[in-house]
Amino acid sequence: MLAGIYIRLINITDREVIFDESWVAFSVRQANVTDMLRTIKTTPLLFNFLVFFVNKIFPEGELSLRIVPFVFGVLGLPLIYHVSKRVTKSQTVGFISMILLAFNSRHVNYSKDLKQYTCDIFFTLLILLLSEFIITSRKKISIRETVIGVLVIVVSCLFSYPTAFLVITVFPILFNKFLSHKKDLLRLSTSYVIGFLVLGIYYIIFAKDQMGDANLLDFWVLEQAFPPVDTVGNVLIWLSSNLQDFLVSYPFGENMNFIWLLLVIPLLLKLTFPIKRVYYYYLGVLALLLIASFFKKYVFLGNRVTLFTLPFVLIIISVGIGEFIKIAKSKTVGLFLSCSVILLLFSPYFKETARREGVRYYNAWPEARQYIEGNYEAGYVVLNFNLADELWWYHLGDICDGKNCDAEYKRTYDQLIESTNGTRKPYIIVMRQPFEASLSRRFHKQRKMLLIYFQEDWIIQEKFEKSHAYIYKIVPNSDQV
Repeated sequence: MLAGIYIRLINITDREVIFDESWVAFSVRQANVTDMLRTIKTTPLLFNFLVFFVNKIFPEGELSLRIVPFVFGVLGLPLIYHVSKRVTKSQTVGFISMILLAFNSRHVNYSKDLKQYTCDIFFTLLILLLSEFIITSRKKISIRETVIGVLVIVVSCLFSYPTAFLVITVFPILFNKFLSHKKDLLRLSTSYVIGFLVLGIYYIIFAKDQMGDANLLDFWVLEQAFPPVDTVGNVLIWLSSNLQDFLVSYPFGENMNFIWLLLVIPLLLKLTFPIKRVYYYYLGVLALLLIASFFKKYVFLGNRVTLFTLPFVLIIISVGIGEFIKIAKSKTVGLFLSCSVILLLFSPYFKETARREGVRYYNAWPEARQYIEGNYEAGYVVLNFNLADELWWYHLGDICDGKNCDAEYKRTYDQLIESTNGTRKPYIIVMRQPFEASLSRRFHKQRKMLLIYFQEDWIIQEKFEKSHAYIYKIVPNSDQV
């Protein structure tokens, strides 16, 4: 666990705010709660609130923005240990699952990402732990526990939207446990009714507007992500082509096909144990997500699903590894074997984590901002060539207005003048180098072409080139003379 915390800690501020985070950064940096609520885009309400207040308590900067996802990422490590241990009755399996999560490259990355993805993991594990505690205990449901149930449903879903699918999936098992106890069954049902009533009110007042925003349509609706619903065959074809990505490729990386064996072994050997409930939870959640995707109200693709459902996969795989090391007759030997098996089988997995986290991105934008503040004067024209609107607002929105120009740098001299209302004032050109290697090469090629283009009639008076920030102050030749 300490190794997992260390990896997340040293990487918490290794990059600048990227486009996907900029919506959240812009919202949580508002002056008051009213403006913060007005500018929320897609992040859950309580997550946005918590980041907003943390950003007010700590000094403004990249670190304060990333504290909340980091904390939830760290809290997920002991939580998956306790969930795995309680489900399987095995300390070794709990230990293995914690190792797998600690070094999971996606989870490490999202522990520094200004989004709610580590909350998805944390509240998934919290709901699993509470449901297992209720199922395996002999206690009846008291009024206090009914209130706690309401709070868990509401809080978890307002921190992480997809946990609503897990809350629904857990209900039949809890319902079955208290089937012969009418009072407990009534209190359980009351928790769900009140909890989802509150969530329904939240949807009508708040989330409905988000889903209706045309600018956010791609977040809620992804036309190409779902199979046609006209035939069962098309659905099965789509599922078979995506299972590899859902279960193996995205959570663990490519060339990890042996994981299929680890997923099947517990199904064959441990079906009589509580592990079967993990399979039920996983399949139930996937089924509900798929149904919801047909109504195009939730994106059933990419990290939102594979990260949210990651605990189920890790627990099942940990049981599979545990079956391999049961040949050991002592706990010491068993622990040694488990560590050896994990290191041997998952060496590509750990290597991928090290490779991803070894790439550090120096954040030059605070210095770039100071440079622009020192050079900007009234009447200057600031050309924003490839900085997304949200990133512009986050980095430079309170300094000056930026005029968006063609990021491909194909505008002629006349078109540039026309885009800035014919002014001959000095220009400040703002550019941002993409993180992706292929896009970065293209960026530098276009940047050099742009500078060559300006050489005839303009002079580069000053420039700022550092890390991913490129800023040039250019003046017309006549003004310079």
